[in-house]
Amino acid sequence: MKNKIKYFLTFLILSSAVAAQPHAHKRNSYGALYFSETEVKSIQDIIGGEVVAGEDIDKTKFLETIGRYDIIHLATHTEIDNLHPLNSRFIISSLPDSTDENNSVYVSDIYPLNLNAKLATLSSCNTGGGKLAKGEGIMSLARAFKFAGCPSVVMSLWEIDDISTASIMKEFYLGLKNGMKKDVALREAKLAYLQKSNSKTAAPVFWAGAVPIGNLDELNFSAEFSTLHGVFFFSLLFLFFAVVFLILRKRNAA
Repeated sequence: MKNKIKYFLTFLILSSAVAAQPHAHKRNSYGALYFSETEVKSIQDIIGGEVVAGEDIDKTKFLETIGRYDIIHLATHTEIDNLHPLNSRFIISSLPDSTDENNSVYVSDIYPLNLNAKLATLSSCNTGGGKLAKGEGIMSLARAFKFAGCPSVVMSLWEIDDISTASIMKEFYLGLKNGMKKDVALREAKLAYLQKSNSKTAAPVFWAGAVPIGNLDELNFSAEFSTLHGVFFFSLLFLFFAVVFLILRKRNAA
């Protein structure tokens, strides 16, 4: 995994059997997240990577493979349990039954992980919130990713809007791909959103909830390509010397 960037983008759209709220598009209620699909597809167009969606999401496989990737992006529903913080969870299944434990990834599932991710973007409601524990801090979903080894996390401070978040995240990854630091990329993404907003959607509740914590350095998106170029170069070099060796050997034999 060293010097190589891979991407794990996963999102959730709940089954149409679960009715979406007509006016609110929050990622903590179990309505359909129509714009999460737009969000992750636009991110995939920018940085490539693997998208795991809907019924293709398997909790066991998710937990077994998440440690392989350098960027983790989760656009799902969340449920925060302030009384029992280890029970706070991402709801990862598209199935209507959100009570099934196999449909959820809990904080207690994340803590034991050994993550290699350079960045985890938790594009869901209240991922930076939770119970304030004495001597520990806020027992949030974001904290669990930090504890599992992720040096940089983008988290939300409140219930985020599905539509505006999709727009901001697209611009955020464009900024990252262009070499911006994480905080700068997120700031520029919010400014780009505000330029397209009206008097209602320009309210801070729509755009100010996502914040970065931890390492804010830029990501090296050229690493994978540099590795491939190196392999290609040395392969050509090896082929060149092999051809020279065969020619010289043939001449000596003659």
